Amino acid sequence: MEIRAVKSDGELQQVFDVCDAAFFDTSRDFFVASVRNDPDWEPWQTRVLVEDGRVLSTVQIFSRQIRIGQGWVRCGGVGNVATLPAARGRGFASRVMQDVLDALRSRGYPVSVLFTSIHPFYARFGYRKVPMPRWRFQAGEQPKPAVGVREVGPDDLATVRHLHERDALQRPIVVRRNQQRWAVLDKTPVTPGTTVWLITEDGQGYIRVGQWDDRPFVFEVATTGDDVDTFDALLAEAFRRKGNRELFLEGRDIHGTFANSRYLAGKDTCDDLMMAVLDEQRLTDEAGLSSVGELKELLADFEQNGVTFWRSDFF
Repeated sequence: MEIRAVKSDGELQQVFDVCDAAFFDTSRDFFVASVRNDPDWEPWQTRVLVEDGRVLSTVQIFSRQIRIGQGWVRCGGVGNVATLPAARGRGFASRVMQDVLDALRSRGYPVSVLFTSIHPFYARFGYRKVPMPRWRFQAGEQPKPAVGVREVGPDDLATVRHLHERDALQRPIVVRRNQQRWAVLDKTPVTPGTTVWLITEDGQGYIRVGQWDDRPFVFEVATTGDDVDTFDALLAEAFRRKGNRELFLEGRDIHGTFANSRYLAGKDTCDDLMMAVLDEQRLTDEAGLSSVGELKELLADFEQNGVTFWRSDFF
């Protein structure tokens, strides 16, 4: 038995087969695209447990940078955790997860995040739940928005990127997008179904909406500061375009725009996101913080008040 990085394309094809067998409600194409469309993928990031030449268990590492404190921090996202159904019950997933953490530490990644509904399993490896406030907006009879909204066109892309980057600097723990990541954003399988990008005529905000877990969902949104009118204009056009009466959004309300929206109908919490600190001092340094104590205060704030991880950047 070996636990290591994938060595060949043939083994990588086995990885896709294992994921396909382990997740009955997700197509094999999803797992293929999660690797093939990732501009940062390298073979060391696909970890496998191999026995007699056969891949039995696998975990995928997604190399990202996320916003923490005043810096962009290297983050090892974890996903596609899968074991062949016939090989379950032998502790393989636990062994590969420990290998993943060893690989991340050896390469200097100070933090790791993942999405899961089986929190006790990942808590054994040092992961802690980090909430994401979840907002529910409901369409209603409202006056016509004062701000015009239209679908994003080629001439709007620079504005969208500027708005995203400006917003991300204030919103923990948004993923950093380089030019390659922007280029593949619509090719990834993380936003199933039809999505639409909308932007205001004055370039003060944009929104991306689609479907997630059978819900009409806001994948991301950015406005210039606490401009509730711009946010509501984007929501109004999203309701009209998508034909839904409800829209859900997960994220920290850094400007108060979500709470003050005329469309707000409710709020709860999504607890799918978990984070593990792999190296406190390195994370402190990369986040631009003065001490480990300051880092612990910041992480405590995350756990109390929540974070943002746009579903557009989901692994």
